[in-house]
This record gives sequence, structure tokens and C-alpha cells, in this order.
Amino acid sequence: MKKAYLLDLKNDHFEKVANFIYPFYEENPLDFLFIAPSGFYTKQIAERIASKTNSTINRNAFTVINQYITELLRFYEPDAIILDRDFLKVYLENEIIDLIESEKKDEEFSQYLNVISNSQKSVEYLLDIFEKKWEISRVQDEKVVSSSEEYKILDNSINVESHLYKLYSKLEKSLEDVLSTKFDMSIKYQRNYDPISVYKWFYEIFPEILKKEDKKYLGKRVIISGFFDISPIINKTFSVLFKLFEEVHFITWFDIQDRAFESIRNIHHLLKDEGFVFDNRYTNEHLKDVYDDTQFYFVPVRNEIAEIEYVSKEIKSKLINEALSPDNFGIVVPNISVARLVSDYLDEIKVPNRLKNDIPLSESQMVLILLQPIKTLVKGCEVEDLLAMVEGGYGGKTELTIDEIEYYLKKINLFYDIPKASLNQRKDKWLTTIENEINKKFFLIKSTEESERVQIELNELLELQKCFQNIFDILKEVQQIEKKKTGFTISDYRELIRKWIEKDNINFNIVNKYLDVNSIESEINAIKTFEILLLNVEKSLEKIIKGDKKNNLDKFYKIISSLTQINTFRVTELYANCVEIMSLEDSRFVKKRYKYFIDFTEDNYPSIKVNPFLSSLDNQGVSMSKFSEKISRRNLFISMIFAENIVFTYAKAQLNGDPIVPSPYEKEMRQTFKNIHYSDNFLFIKGNLPKEPNNIYSEREAIIYYLLNDKKEFLPEQFLVESKRFVEQINNHSWNLSNKTELGKLSHTKISTYVDCPFKFYLSQIVHLKGDKDFNIFFEGLIKHRSLKELFSKYSDYPSMLEKYSNYEEIRDEIKLVLEDIWDDYVDDFFYSYQAIKEVVIEQFIEDLYGTIETILENYIQIDKDKKLTFSQVLETEVEVKTSLDVGIFENVELETRIDRIDLLNGNFLYLWDSFDNKLLPGTYSIVDYKNSNSFQSEQLLVYYLALINSKEWKNKLIDHDVFLKFHLTKKDDINKKFIKIQKDKIIYPEFRKKAKYVSFDFKEFEVWLENILKNIDQSQFTPVCYIESKIKRFFKEMREKYNCADSNEKEYNCLNNYASCQFKSLCQLLNYKDGFKNIINKNY
Repeated sequence: MKKAYLLDLKNDHFEKVANFIYPFYEENPLDFLFIAPSGFYTKQIAERIASKTNSTINRNAFTVINQYITELLRFYEPDAIILDRDFLKVYLENEIIDLIESEKKDEEFSQYLNVISNSQKSVEYLLDIFEKKWEISRVQDEKVVSSSEEYKILDNSINVESHLYKLYSKLEKSLEDVLSTKFDMSIKYQRNYDPISVYKWFYEIFPEILKKEDKKYLGKRVIISGFFDISPIINKTFSVLFKLFEEVHFITWFDIQDRAFESIRNIHHLLKDEGFVFDNRYTNEHLKDVYDDTQFYFVPVRNEIAEIEYVSKEIKSKLINEALSPDNFGIVVPNISVARLVSDYLDEIKVPNRLKNDIPLSESQMVLILLQPIKTLVKGCEVEDLLAMVEGGYGGKTELTIDEIEYYLKKINLFYDIPKASLNQRKDKWLTTIENEINKKFFLIKSTEESERVQIELNELLELQKCFQNIFDILKEVQQIEKKKTGFTISDYRELIRKWIEKDNINFNIVNKYLDVNSIESEINAIKTFEILLLNVEKSLEKIIKGDKKNNLDKFYKIISSLTQINTFRVTELYANCVEIMSLEDSRFVKKRYKYFIDFTEDNYPSIKVNPFLSSLDNQGVSMSKFSEKISRRNLFISMIFAENIVFTYAKAQLNGDPIVPSPYEKEMRQTFKNIHYSDNFLFIKGNLPKEPNNIYSEREAIIYYLLNDKKEFLPEQFLVESKRFVEQINNHSWNLSNKTELGKLSHTKISTYVDCPFKFYLSQIVHLKGDKDFNIFFEGLIKHRSLKELFSKYSDYPSMLEKYSNYEEIRDEIKLVLEDIWDDYVDDFFYSYQAIKEVVIEQFIEDLYGTIETILENYIQIDKDKKLTFSQVLETEVEVKTSLDVGIFENVELETRIDRIDLLNGNFLYLWDSFDNKLLPGTYSIVDYKNSNSFQSEQLLVYYLALINSKEWKNKLIDHDVFLKFHLTKKDDINKKFIKIQKDKIIYPEFRKKAKYVSFDFKEFEVWLENILKNIDQSQFTPVCYIESKIKRFFKEMREKYNCADSNEKEYNCLNNYASCQFKSLCQLLNYKDGFKNIINKNY
């Protein structure tokens, strides 16, 4: 007998299933079997049956499909070895590493494998494809495969000519070899099984085993429920399973008229094909009818931070005012970052919560510390890894802070050491350098009056030496183990960890720094999970590694680090009475009174997840996207079913003001469902300071409220004394620091940054924030600078460069040779290391540099059509000038510059009144700076001149000579005609809107302009230009108002003029809420 039962898709689903099967279970608990697709589903049913019986139930009667089939296999073939999914992860990683070596002759395929191996997420994506493709190849039934939309798309998407197919074929062959290998010679009849082969055994071999035992059935009755998708291998399994019981009861759902639930229709077709009788009338149900009793709330808010604040406070308000408990609430989040932000805010307002989502092991601080020595060796003993070892405790107990260690490494020129080096190279250089510095200090103690200060530095250097000696000793021990005959094994690694813990090498106290993110409990869970992972990997590698092959450190690290990306751990074991923060998938069958769907935007709903290995193949990216949308939609609607009240929240704009588009489902739902509530009240709430006591939910907000409303009686004691100052700071925020700021060493960059925006100067130069700046953008300028240095150093006089330039092929070949020779010194971005990319970019650079040389030779300085100057001799390139000078009231200001080149010109034209005399005078000097674009600031050249005339070497050379200052552009067809001339302490510059006319003014004007900047810095004036526009402008902008000189068109690089140029845009956008703070808009971005 085979019967199918159709249920409504409602939130009482588990109760209905339990009520249906309870009489069967009660009849004979020992001859009862319930099968479901997942452990969660099985647990829900078992717990409800247990509550009905009021006694211990037969837990073995409630099982998951793969668990049931596997246990059958173990019973009938107890000696069989079953290779689980963890084995497959290790197997894939190991095989790819081995293939890189064995496929070296096929350069293109080998490079493909290298890219995969270097991406830690690749194994996860490959595993997904491999499992499904492997399943298809084991099923060998086209009709069954075609019945599954996902498998059909996948099977059709992989081109047999692609690298992906070639990789799969090699992995498939290798796994087949593994499955046919005898791991234990005592076994007479050997079979090894992966998860798919277990099912294949069931539907191909097991029926024959039963026949030999003269058995027709496995039992009287089986009940199956909970399946939304039936993969090809489960399809084949069911076909056999249905025949092995006298009664088969299959519980599924009514067909719902929506693309999200097409899979239910497929299940119905399967059951009809298998001869099931449907117990109740087969009807179609409309989506809107599923949610008749559900209340829907749509709440747009101002930005993402306001959204998290709204949801958290709304929950606390309901807990206080509606007598609800925390476990009545669920929050569905799109990713772990949002989950943590929500959790942090709930913690702040004292609402118990837990992350239901498991976290990758790679995010555990302790797991990272345990892996750090291996990573350090594999990555080439990079400086940041050595410092991470210090932080992890491997340097031993030291009085030095990590900041002090970085300070000394910078001071003795080790911090910016070559990126990668062997252990011996790094150890010899670092310990020798530190030893030399120690010897210097020993000498200084005897010969200086500051022996106390030197003694402190000596003690700290000795600490530094001991710290790195310990680290290098640990790394040496690891390296020695690798040289053993067996290579580096999991057992070796576990033994090392034991030693490190016993010797107190590992700094477990580091976790205290992360208590607001990962509790001690979560780190303990992570370590336990990591230990299990190591045991599983050890077992798996024993099965994979053949013959005399052995693991090296590189392979070991790649396997373990990749698996830490995939394997997850539970942050907390707290379950009772707390708000659950969940992913959409985890929230599906979780019943809650209220479910909040945060960030309900087009980016997340639907969440289109397409395997990147498949998305680029033919047109299957589209098919995969459509299928992914169906799954995302189904997950959403199932999750919604298990809630009485559903709240969708979404920000209308990012913090930077960019608009955010809500999910396309929002409009559909508001048109389809009943009981819709929409509120935009929270769109217009601006500011973070609480105004009403009813809106205060955290201690921090309470303190601010008490301060602003002069309720001192409620303030904690530590705030009473300075309450007045706190209020003043909140209401009248000043951007000026109370203390003066040390000027430090001056440079053009510092000056220019202050003119851009004083706050930008403070962030980058005083507190040394990095911001969002991408330093790869400087690659082109740096490599062109170096190339021009090499070329003009070799052909340093005008005739020799002109002769070389006159031969078109020769000069281009020379430029190419220079670029190729220096390329690797400047390329950090892996993208530019590809030969094809490199060749294209070099060709473009050749064109640019050829054009630059042409401009320098023909249009070096052009005063008018009859007056041209060029260089006769390049005197110096990349001149580093360190000097001190007096600027107004500031004495002995240190100034550091690096000047691209200083030339001797072939002549000079004298400035007379408002133009230049026609007489060509003897040659003079010019200062040149190369620029990769028209974005430059003329004061940079004036700073260079100021540095030279204050340096011992150049002062006497320049003091009685005119000097031309010029930017030369290094882009093809870009020519900068402007120049500055210094003549008898006068600055000569073009007049505003008058061709070939010039104005002059005292160089003292520049010194006054510079003094004003130094005064502002000294007085700690760092007001953002978005708050009050700076009074200091670019130098020639200020001079135009006084002398009518030409507008230099040089912008301040800030959010008012060229928004994309400021690396602190994200930070300043957070300040938009402040009164008077201009709203930052993405210009040119």
C-alpha cells in the first residue's frame, strides 16, 4: 500500500504531521520508521511525539534519509569504509595541489589550477559541482537527472572542452581509484563508499542481499515527510525504498501556484509515477491564501544603522510593554556582518540573543593563532606574519607592546623589509641588524651624557632580540619536521600545539581583546571544532596519500586553511529564551511570534547565488540565476509561513547618501497579501541623541539623556564632576584640539593635504589612519618615474637623447627593455603579472613615455611661439633633499623632499615688466616633476625650490640664477604648457586671461602662505571643509585675488570638489547628521 497525504503549508505543519503519525507510532514503536530530509525536521517531529507519549521514545525510529541508508550499509557490510563529506573536502584540496605538479606541461591548465589553489573559497565551490556531477555520473539515468531542474542545468552547463570538465574528469578518475583501494588487507571483500556510493549500494546491491535472505520487506510501515527537493540519487533510492515496506505513507503539501514551489509539483509527479494513491483531493492553492492570518509590516528607515537601531529597540519595547519573551522573536539577516552588528546592539540594550548561524573557523582568533607559524613559513616569513606571531605569544613574554616593536623595526629599517624571504635569510638579516643596533647602544652608553635614555633603548632592543629569537626558533623547529621522511603530518602539528601550550608560547589572553565580538565560549567551541577537523583530516589523508608521497608545509597549510573557510563552529550554546539571529535558510521552519527581515533590499531578496565556476559558461549563468531566484524565493516564503507577524525593514539610503532600492518582492507582497501595514515614520528621524525617555533602551543613551536634561541625580558618579564640560562638547562641538600639534617633518604631501581639508590632514598625518585609499593606483606613476630616471640617466645630455629619439624603433625598444627590467619591482597586483595583461600595459606605457620624451625635447618650456627652451644636461634625478629652514615665526622646520630631476637649460629669457625679453641669455636651471595626469598642485614645485635654496649643496648654485619650475605629463598627447619662473626672488606666472602676458610678485608671498598653514596646524585647527570651508586655498588661487595671475584650475582634493579623491569619505558621511555639516554627495564617483 502506498498512500500520499497533502497538507496545507501552514505554521502548524509539525503539529499536523505529529498528529497524523502518532497512532502509527503508538501501535508499535519498535516496528515504526519515520524518514525526513534533515536532522532539524526529524527533531521537530520526534519532540512532538515525545510530548504526546509523556515517556521516552524510540529515537531510532526517527531518522534522516542518509543516516538510515548508511546504517543499513554498516549492518550488512560492517568492514566497509565510508568516506564522508569531510573526506571529499580534503580529497579535492589534496588532488588539486598534486595536479599542479603533474600537469606542469599544460601551462594553461596548470595556471588554472594555481588560481583555484590560491583561492580559499574555490574548494567550497568545486565541492558543490563535484558532488552533483559525481552523483549524475553514478545515477546514469538521463530521465531521472532531467527531473531535477538544478542537476539538469548543471549537467548541461559544463562544456567538455573546458578546464572545469578536464579537472572534474581527473578528480573523478582519482576518486574511483580511491574507492577501489584496499585500506585494510585483512578485509576479504573490500568496498569503500563515498556518500553517493552508499545510496547506489542501497538501490543496486541491497535488494539482492534481501532476496538471498528470502526477505521481501524491511518492515511493516515507513512514513516519509519534509521533502521539497528530490535529487537524482534520492529519486532512485525512493524507487527501491517504496518497495521494501508493506505500507508507505508519504506526507507532502498541496500544490501552491507560485514558481517558488514548482518542486512540490515534481514530487506529486514522482508519487503518481510510483503508484501512490492520494488520500485527499488534489487541489491547487494560491500563494495569498497561505498567509490569510499573517500580519505584514513594511518599515523603511533612513539608513542601515538606523535600521538596526529600530529593530533592536522595537523588540525591547515589545518585551517591556507586551509581556513577550525573547524567544518570541527572530531576526533574519543577509550575512554574518549584519548579524554581528545586530547582536552587538542587542547586547548594548541588554536583550539576550544568539547567532543561530555557525561561523567559519577562519574567523576564530585562536584558530588563526594556532595556524600562524605554518602560515608564516608558507607565505615567505612576511613582516605582518612575524608580527602576528608576536601578538599570538610565540615571542614569549615581553614588556614591549606591539606598537613599540613596530617602532623599533621601522627605526632599524626592518619593517619595510623585502616582502618574502626564506627563514634563514630573514633570521640572519633581522638578528644581525638587531645585534648591530645593540652594539651601537653599548658604545653610546659610554660616550654620551644621555646614558639613561640609551640604557632604556638598549633594554628594549634586548627584549626585541629575545622575542624574535624565540619566534625564529619555533619556525626552525617546524621547518625541520617537514624534512622528515614522512613529511609534515597532522600528528606532528598536534604535537607542536601541545608543546606550544606547555611552554606558554600561545597567548590565550589575546581573546580578551575580542570579548565584544567572540566570547570565550565561542573560542572554546572553535578550538573543539578545530580539533575534530584535524582528526578528520588525518584520517582522510591516510586514505589519499599513496606510496612514498608526503605532505609538505605548503600543501598542509592550503588544505587546513581552506577547510577552516568551509567548516563552521557554533558561537554559543545558549538556546533558552533569547532572540534568535538567523540566516534565511536557517529561519525556514523556525516558528516565531515576530520575524524581522532586516535589509529587505534588491541585493538580498532575492539572493542570487550562482557558483562562479558555472556562471561564465555559455548562457547557463542565466538559467542558474533563475533557478537560484526560485530557491531564494521559496526559502523566504517558507520562513514567512512560520511567523504570526512579519516585519520587513530596509534602509532608503546608505550612510554616504547613495539610494538603496527595496526588494522587488515588496511591491508584489503589498499588492498580493492582506493585512498590510506600512509606516514611513522612521524615515525622517535624524540624529542619534535621545529626546524622549521612552526611547531610551541603553545605559549609554540614558547617560546622554541625563546630561542633556540636567538630571544629575541619575548620573553615575564618574560623570558628575565633568557633566558641564560633556554637555558643552555635545552641544557645541569644536574641531580644534586643546593642545598644540607638533609640526614634525614637513613635506609637500602634508602641505597639500592640509589645503585639501584640515580634517583629512588630521586623520592621515596626525592619527595615521589609512582610510579607503587604493595604493595600487600609484603603480603607473611609479613605474613611469623610474623608467624616465633610467633613460635620462643614460642619455643625460640633449644631443644623445635626441639621437636616440630620432631612431623610432631603437628608442621604443630601449623603453621596453627598461619597463620589462623593472616591472616586477613595482607590480603588487596579481592582475598585472599575467603575461597577456603585462604586454598590453607595457605597450601603452611605451606610447606614453615616447610621447613624454618627445614633449621634453620639443616643448620643454614654451614662453611663446618664438621663445622655447629645452634642457642641455640632466644634472640629477630623484634628488632627495633633507634640510631645515625658518618660515616666519617657525624656526628650524625640517623639510624633506624628493625631486624627480634638476636640469641645466640651453638658455634663459629674462622677464621684463609683463613679458619676456627676446634675447637668449646663457643657460640656467630648471626643476622638473613628472605627473601621470593633469591633477597637480603648483605649490609642490615651490616647495622643491624652497628646499633646494635652503640646502648646503644647492644654495650657492641657485642663489644667483633664475630657475624654471615645470610639471611634465607622462601620458601620450597630454602637454602641460604652464611653467613658473623664479627670477631675483620674484615668482613669474601667467596673467589672468591675457595671452603671453605675465605677472610677478615676491617669493615672500609663498612663505607667508606656508606660514599660515603651519600656524593652523600648530594651533590644531582641523575643521572639515564639509563643516566650514577652509580659508586657505591653493597658492595661485589666493594670488589671483591679489595680483590677477592666471587661475591654475588646481582643485582641493576633498568631498566638495572631487569627492572620489578622499580616502576618508566613508568616515565623514557618518557625520552628516550633525547640524551645519554639508551633505556629502558622490561626485565623479
